[in-house]
Amino acid sequence: MLRILAGTHVNFIGHRRQAFVASAIVVAVGIISLIMHGGPNYGIDFTGGQLVHIRFEKPMTSDQVRASLARIGLAASELQRVREMDEFMIRLPIEEGAPGALGYQPGAESAEGEGPSLEEEAEQGGGEGSRETAPGEEGGGVEGEGEAPEMMGGVSDISSRIIAAVREDYPDNPVTLEREELIGPRIGKELQRRAIYAVLLGMAAILIYISFRFDFRFAVGAVIALFHDVLITVGIFSILNKEITIPVIAAVLTVVGYSINDSIVVSDRIRENIRTMRREAFDSMVNVSINQTLSRTVITSLTTLIVLFALFFFGGAVIHDFAFALLIGVLVGTYSSVFIVAPIVVEWEHVRPARRERKR
Repeated sequence: MLRILAGTHVNFIGHRRQAFVASAIVVAVGIISLIMHGGPNYGIDFTGGQLVHIRFEKPMTSDQVRASLARIGLAASELQRVREMDEFMIRLPIEEGAPGALGYQPGAESAEGEGPSLEEEAEQGGGEGSRETAPGEEGGGVEGEGEAPEMMGGVSDISSRIIAAVREDYPDNPVTLEREELIGPRIGKELQRRAIYAVLLGMAAILIYISFRFDFRFAVGAVIALFHDVLITVGIFSILNKEITIPVIAAVLTVVGYSINDSIVVSDRIRENIRTMRREAFDSMVNVSINQTLSRTVITSLTTLIVLFALFFFGGAVIHDFAFALLIGVLVGTYSSVFIVAPIVVEWEHVRPARRERKR
């Protein structure tokens, strides 16, 4: 196996307190951001709403698109430019129990005529729907499970109004519909609940597995590292005001698996060295174990990051946030396997003799 960092003697354990402080600061900043924003910025996957993704042939400014939206009564919608100057995502939230949410505003000019509010359209369907179109096409097949025709009609109505409005305002700049989705608020809340359960159950299963496979102290270190990695990833999304969507949750679960894999490699080497280096001080033995696995950790992380950078820069808007979450998670997970898991095992070992003395 390729070893790019063979024979290192870095004193990782000696710098554990500084690492703990640095991690605590980053986690605290993320938590403060979450509190200030009122929690994670959930996307329409979890809150319910409609997303319309459009592409222009020539560059457009956000103000130009926003002016067209305001003209047809959609001034309250959220507009996001997708990296390039010619792609935009328009999000229209649905608030349950708020009649007429983001429907036609009185006195607003309509490109298609009057119609039901977005919430009414979603409630008629009662579920979720999505429609994707190939670049350059306006039509497309409807996908999803159990979408009601009325609901998909509502999706098409809103997107048609948007397309008609921008075409009328900017006839020299052709526009195409790339993607559209509509999710009812009840479905969104259920998805949110299940996503949280999935992350927590995954962590609980890992705690149980490592407790049987290694030792409880290793399990504690691994689970603390997982919380550390997840909180930092979600915290950075909150700081940047990025949305938490289903692909991002999938990325977080992937990060959990990646992080625990690194932690198991280090923990397994520590367990082996406990038997073969009995005369060595525990702190020194753990430090040797980290250095012995450092080459494997770095090579694995670098090869993964190469793929993730390719996805992030060239994968397109659909997987952009997914790749970004994985980039953060892999970097933080690599750090935590070295500076969180093993140092916590060392701290646990230091506490055990003190407990025995108190019992005596």
